[in-house]
Amino acid sequence: MLKKKLLKNKRGEALHIGFTMVYLIIFAVILIVMAFVLVLTTQRYIDGFLAYDQNIPKHIYAYRAINNCLAYQDPVTLRYYPGVIDFTKYKQEVLDNCYANTDVKSFNIQLKDLSRQQDYDRILVGFGASLSTKSYPVWIKYEDGSTSTGELLFGVSS
Repeated sequence: MLKKKLLKNKRGEALHIGFTMVYLIIFAVILIVMAFVLVLTTQRYIDGFLAYDQNIPKHIYAYRAINNCLAYQDPVTLRYYPGVIDFTKYKQEVLDNCYANTDVKSFNIQLKDLSRQQDYDRILVGFGASLSTKSYPVWIKYEDGSTSTGELLFGVSS
């Protein structure tokens, strides 16, 4: 008999359905906001991950000169020192061989000694080399064993 009274209570059922609709609307709004935030943050993450510096090829060619072609090699241990340029290797022939099989037309390379306030001759590899566009900090190792701080100016013309 008690169950029949509860089932016939129209006011209680309507009140229960009203609360359910309010919770359903709040839940839908929260889901929409969460989906929007998720899409927005995911898209920004992907855009930031895929964006890269347009000068990466220039940097790669410059680091090839600094860390491979012109890098100082210890004669005893035969270890290469990246970022330390062997001044005896700063020649046209060495750089021509270094960049022989690249798709880039020309390179413009100049070494500057900052400690001695001396600029060395600019070496052009290829035809129509561009002006130096980026400078890279390096150490310069001379034949007498002395070292000096310097910078390598590097330009690429594609």
